[in-house]
Amino acid sequence: MRPFWIFFVLFILFSLVQGKIESLNNFQHPLSKATGDLIENVIKDSEIQNVRIIMLMSNESSLENVDIGNEIVKVATTKFKIQTRGNLRQPIDREKRISPVILMVDSIGTFNLSKLRIEHDTPKFYLVILTKGIFKEIIEILDFFWKNSVSDVNFLVLNQTVVEMYTFFPFANKKCGTDLSLVLINTFDLTTCTWSGNQFFPSKIKNLHKCQIKVGVSVNVPMVIFNNKTTQKYDGIEVTLIREIAKEFDFVPQFTKPYESVGAINSNGSSSGLISEVYKRKLDVAIGSLSLQIDRTNYLSATTSFATVPIVIVIPPTPQISPFAKLYLPFDFTTWSLLLAMFLIGYIVIIVTKLFAKTLYKLIVGKNVNYPFTNMFIAFFGLSQNVLPKANFSRFLLAKFLIFCLVIRGLYQGKLFDIMQKDIHEKESKTIEDLVSKNFIFYTYESLSRRVQGQSFVHKVKVIKNSQLEEYRHKTLDSSFNGVVFNYEYQVVYLNFLNKKDYSYLILKERFVTNQMVFYLQENHFLKDAMSEKINWFRDFGILHKIILEYVDNFFLNKLPPEKAAKSLKFQELSAIFGLWLAGLGFSFIVCLVEVGIGYKKPIKNRKKTKVVKLIKTDSNLHE
Repeated sequence: MRPFWIFFVLFILFSLVQGKIESLNNFQHPLSKATGDLIENVIKDSEIQNVRIIMLMSNESSLENVDIGNEIVKVATTKFKIQTRGNLRQPIDREKRISPVILMVDSIGTFNLSKLRIEHDTPKFYLVILTKGIFKEIIEILDFFWKNSVSDVNFLVLNQTVVEMYTFFPFANKKCGTDLSLVLINTFDLTTCTWSGNQFFPSKIKNLHKCQIKVGVSVNVPMVIFNNKTTQKYDGIEVTLIREIAKEFDFVPQFTKPYESVGAINSNGSSSGLISEVYKRKLDVAIGSLSLQIDRTNYLSATTSFATVPIVIVIPPTPQISPFAKLYLPFDFTTWSLLLAMFLIGYIVIIVTKLFAKTLYKLIVGKNVNYPFTNMFIAFFGLSQNVLPKANFSRFLLAKFLIFCLVIRGLYQGKLFDIMQKDIHEKESKTIEDLVSKNFIFYTYESLSRRVQGQSFVHKVKVIKNSQLEEYRHKTLDSSFNGVVFNYEYQVVYLNFLNKKDYSYLILKERFVTNQMVFYLQENHFLKDAMSEKINWFRDFGILHKIILEYVDNFFLNKLPPEKAAKSLKFQELSAIFGLWLAGLGFSFIVCLVEVGIGYKKPIKNRKKTKVVKLIKTDSNLHE
C-alpha cells in the first residue's frame, strides 16, 4: 500500500504545479505571466485591497503591448478593485487615490510625454513594467521617481527566458540618496513559473548610514527649546522625538538656525517662512509646534499626530476685593440675611407689643428696661447690660440671645482675622462668554487668526505677530490689562514651571480648540510613512508619553496651588448655633407659661405690699 500513497501524493503535487502553469499559460506574454503571479501570490496575500493600473502607450504602440495590458487588467479585476487610466494629465480625486500602482510603459518617450505627476498620498509602491526597456531608460524613469521622493519603485523587464525585477537602494554604500544604481532582487522563470526568491518590495530606509536630514526649526517651548545661541543646542519634546527616530533609522538630524516665522503657503503659489523652505525642498523636515492644517497638507506631507494640544486663553488675574468688602466675607448671604431678619423681627415685636400689648411687652422686654433697641445692640456687640429685666422670661430671652451673639461674634472675628491675612480676588472668568461680557480684547497670533473666524468674539480679535506673543502674554500678569492671549497649553504649563518662584500665568477653564501636532516634510518624502510608524510605535509603548512628561507637568497647568483661599462660613456650618438659639427661644416660652400661670401674679402683689410698707415707714418717720 505504501507505493500507492507515494504515487497519490506525487500526483496531487504535480496537479497543483500543472494547474498553476496552465493558469499562467492563459497569459500570452512573459511580462503578463510574471505580473499575474505577483498579483495572485504576493499582492493578494497582503492587506492591499485596491490596485491601480496605468497604461502609458503611444498611438503607435503595438497590439502586443495592448494585449499585455488587457491581460494584467483581467487578472487584477478578479482580485481587487481597480482603476485604469490612460494617462495622468488630469488630477485624481483624493478619495480615489489607491495603492499600489502598476505602471505599464511602452517606451521612455511615452513616459516623458505623459507628464506623470506624483501627487499627495502616493501609493505604497510602484511596479513599472517596461515592455521594451533598456537599462538607460530605466535609470531615467528611476531618476524621475526619486526626485519626487518616491523610493518604493520596482521594475519588471524581459530578459530572454526570464523576467527580471530591479529596484534601487538610494542610501546604500553611504551615498546618502545619490545611489541610483539598479539592483536585481528577483527573477521569474517562465518555464517553472516561479520566482527565484521571496524578496519583492524591500525596505529602502532601514539604515540611512549616518546620512544627514535637514531639519528646519521654529523655536516654540517646550516643543523646541533653543538653549544656547552660540553653540546652537536644541532641546524640547519634538527635538527629543526627532533624535529618537534618527536612532531607529541611523540618520543624523541637521538642525538649522531658528526661523522667526512659521510662514504659510498661499493659494497663488507664494510662500514664506519655515514652511516655504520645506515647500521649495531646501529642507527635509519642519518642526516647532506645527499643527495639522489643510492648507499646509495641500503642498506638504505630514506625519501622524504625536500630540493633541489644546489652545488655551491666558487671562489676567481678577482684581483684589476692597478691604471694606472683606468685612462681609466671613458669612455667606444666607447667614447675613438670617441675622438681619432676627433684628427686624425683634424690632417689630418690641414696637407692636409696646403700642398694642403693653402687658406682653413688660413680659418680653421687662418693665424696668427703658431702651430695648439699644440693649439689643449692646448684647450683639458684647457690651455689658446695665439694666437687667426682673421677670424670669425676659431674663431667659436675654441670656439665650447673649450666648447666641457670643458664638456668632467669635466666629466672625476669627474668620475675619483669617481673611485679612490673605489676598482675595474677585470671581474669575470661566467661559469665553464671561470674557466677552467684560469687553476683553482677544489677542491671537497670525497662524491662528483663521480659526477664530465665525466666533462670537471675532469683533474683539486683534492679530499680533508671533514675535509679540511673549510680550502680550506677560501683560496678562497685570490685573488691569484688558486683554487675553491665545497660547498652546503645553507652553503655558512649561513657562509656569520655569517661573514658579516668581509668577504664574492663569488659564481660562474653557478650552478654545485642540490641535494635532505633526512634523511637516517635503511632498511625498520617503521618510513620511517610516516616521509615522515609529511615532505610533513610541505611543503604543509609552515612550512618547515619557518624552512629553519630561517637559510638561500638569501640576502647573494653571498655577501653583496657593495657600487655600479663605471661604465664607456657610449657614450649614452655623446651623448648630441657630438651632441653639431656637431651642433657647422655645425654653423661654415654656418658662413664660409657667411664670404666667403660677408665679407671675404673686411677685406683683408682694411688690405692692412692699411699696405700702415703705410708705407707712416713710409716714411714721415724718411724724417723728
